[in-house]
Amino acid sequence: MINRVYRLVAPKQIQVNFSNIDLNTSDVIVRPKFLSICAADQRYFQGLRSPEALRKKLPMALIHECAGVVVHDASGVYKPGQKVLLVPNQPFAPPGIIRDNYAQTSKFRASGYDGFMQEFVSIVHDCVVPYESIDDSIASVCELISVAVHTVNTFMETAHSIRNSIAVYGDGNLGYIVALLLKTLLPETELHIMGIVDEKLALFSFADHVHHSDQLPEGLRVDHA
Repeated sequence: MINRVYRLVAPKQIQVNFSNIDLNTSDVIVRPKFLSICAADQRYFQGLRSPEALRKKLPMALIHECAGVVVHDASGVYKPGQKVLLVPNQPFAPPGIIRDNYAQTSKFRASGYDGFMQEFVSIVHDCVVPYESIDDSIASVCELISVAVHTVNTFMETAHSIRNSIAVYGDGNLGYIVALLLKTLLPETELHIMGIVDEKLALFSFADHVHHSDQLPEGLRVDHA
């Protein structure tokens, strides 16, 4: 099966390459439909990474946030046309003590390993997540949400049990998602947001307190930050 791969070969220069996908593979073959552009993708495309990094990483297909539809799955687990999310972290070793996203044997899409700017993607079953009731344009940013979920899950598993007050530093997208998850899971916890942009801080309407990072109240104490 001939596949088109759209690789960044130099800043602002994308080249179409062709590769072959074996339909007899145990992988799932997915056609990307909705892609989300990350700041990391923009830095590569605009040439804002160091020359050393660009020489090491390019040529490379960009994008690590993707929702698509199944084209082929020899195992029959997924059906053609089924909507799926693609996990960008690709494990290349059996599960062990170290989680896949920390293992040195793993590779991350669009970071030295071809991302999802391809006509088709051949991907292992463990990196395919089916979805139905999510709007496709929102589904494409689930990778970002998963980063926040992983952080909050780790906190819930390992942090001590005194959780009367929590501070989240950062008023950007990731800080917003982390804060929203915490308030949903711990509704009785007093939530403080530390940021620097008034317009962004105003969006944290669910938080108990918002503060400018350089104007914190004297004597403020929290159980976790």
